Amino acid sequence: MSEPTCLAALLEEQAGRRPRGVAMRQKRLGIWHEITWAEYATGVAEVALGLDASGVAAGDHVAVFADNSPSWLYADLGIQALGARSVGIYAGIDLDHLVSCLERSAPQTIVCGDQEQVDALLEVAERLTRPLERVVVLDTKGLHTPEYAQLPLETFDELCERGRGHDGGRSRYAELLAARRPDDIATVAFTSGTTGPPRGALHSHAGLIAMARLVAAQLELRPRDRSFSLLPLAHLSARLYDVNAPLVAGSSVHFAETHDTTQTDLAEIAPTVLLGTPRLLERVKGDVDLRIDRAGWFKRTAYRAALRAMTRSTRARLAGRRGAGLGAALGRLLVGRFVVAKAGLGGLRYTGVTGSFVAPELVAWFWALGLPVREQYGQVETGGVVSTQRGLEDAGTAGRPLDGAIEARVDDGELLVRSPGLLVGTLEDDVPALADGWYRTGDLGRLDDEGRIVPVGRRAAVLLSASGEEISPAGIESRLKASPYVSSAMAVAADRPYVTAVVELHQESVAEWARRQGVHVTTYTSLVTSDAVADLIDEAVAEANAELPEASRIRAVRILPRPLDRELTPTGKIRRAVVEAEHAELIEAMYAGSGETVSTGA
Repeated sequence: MSEPTCLAALLEEQAGRRPRGVAMRQKRLGIWHEITWAEYATGVAEVALGLDASGVAAGDHVAVFADNSPSWLYADLGIQALGARSVGIYAGIDLDHLVSCLERSAPQTIVCGDQEQVDALLEVAERLTRPLERVVVLDTKGLHTPEYAQLPLETFDELCERGRGHDGGRSRYAELLAARRPDDIATVAFTSGTTGPPRGALHSHAGLIAMARLVAAQLELRPRDRSFSLLPLAHLSARLYDVNAPLVAGSSVHFAETHDTTQTDLAEIAPTVLLGTPRLLERVKGDVDLRIDRAGWFKRTAYRAALRAMTRSTRARLAGRRGAGLGAALGRLLVGRFVVAKAGLGGLRYTGVTGSFVAPELVAWFWALGLPVREQYGQVETGGVVSTQRGLEDAGTAGRPLDGAIEARVDDGELLVRSPGLLVGTLEDDVPALADGWYRTGDLGRLDDEGRIVPVGRRAAVLLSASGEEISPAGIESRLKASPYVSSAMAVAADRPYVTAVVELHQESVAEWARRQGVHVTTYTSLVTSDAVADLIDEAVAEANAELPEASRIRAVRILPRPLDRELTPTGKIRRAVVEAEHAELIEAMYAGSGETVSTGA
């Protein structure tokens, strides 16, 4: 049998070996529905043939603009099987970035999730230089009113029915797969857009398959493994872990019924492999802290005593000493196991964290509870992942490269990567900045004596103060977010005389703290204007400053007047420029005084 040249060919192999094995599960109306490998392969073939019958050709761009679901996978792999380029667009993308993505990728066909995404297309239609040719909708609920008649809509079922009725049938599908070449472009993956408009990275079939094999081998994925789709599938790392690697290993992926049921659905499935973001981990820890604060005296005392013992054990292991001990072992057995199980994380054997800087204290907390959280480093341009921590001994780093096929080095403080998963071009210029196969990541970092990557942050995000000090915001922000009362934080220092910060409250934790203090405020707005809450955040800043070097210490802080929304990327990273523009008056107010004292201000 010839080597598969695209992901859809890998799927055909899995379906041939394990036709009745479970490839996916999706929850609908409270019931988990199974999708076998044979059904998965059939769905992908129907999409490919349906697009073929619709006139879509190899090399065309077809966008997938929808929330995560099995249909997302059918569309993505079906597009690639045809030889077209699958363009992943985040379902919750802001309209300006949506216009940018559509203008630069110019998809002939767009697969939309539901009314929310169709409404977004309606809003931006007049801003596009070329009309929308075909919009295929997964869920047509609410789309039968007159305003939608101006769009060229058809249903996903109609597309698949066209594929089932294709004159060539399975023989035509076999021709399509045979025509794929490893070096052909398979997908356009957009960056998250934290420092500007998202860039479109082009990835080949060969690169996607190579990275899928490396991840499956590194994680030792087996058919019995279960992953849970949390990150948007438009994110290349999410596709790598939840879609592409399972095509190699035969493991299954699971989809929540709705965003609101994600936590309970996650607990029901108890996945063995999970890819998340620091914001997810922060939310889990915040929820645990809140439940403990609300618990009775005995539970609070037991948890805190167990956590102290587990933390001592973890610190001992970090220092190279034996970290066991009866107290820590009992703590993990009686408390740690219960805490992670309640969060739906009890079955995990691999938890990868990607997307942005992870506070060491946060990682240590999960390790203390017995949950091995592994920080990763990677970019869309590098194929989704470069390195991952192997164990607790890698704490404080992003671990070594995933495999010997992936290399990393440092030039003038910047991380360079060489990998089989590197982009082969971009929508902007079609030629990546490669020198002898090395890609300049734009990230500052270093390699330690063990060859582990220690990321510092984006070169573009390094803040140069008015005094000429180079300040990396990631360390400052992680110290602030170590407080259970801070949900997000952003340091400000560029061209400024000193460092300041804006913070988003963790509303539930702060409201619970206020209740215990006899301060009866519950809405986010009332918490922001409370003097007691201002003092609480001042204390969090003081604790952060105690662990920061002099030049990085925060001289003033302001609480954001509302929770972050459009200021975040779809994966939860802060868009610095958007925050600075949206909250300019708040930021300028911190530089109105002498800056000699830390204060949340009025």
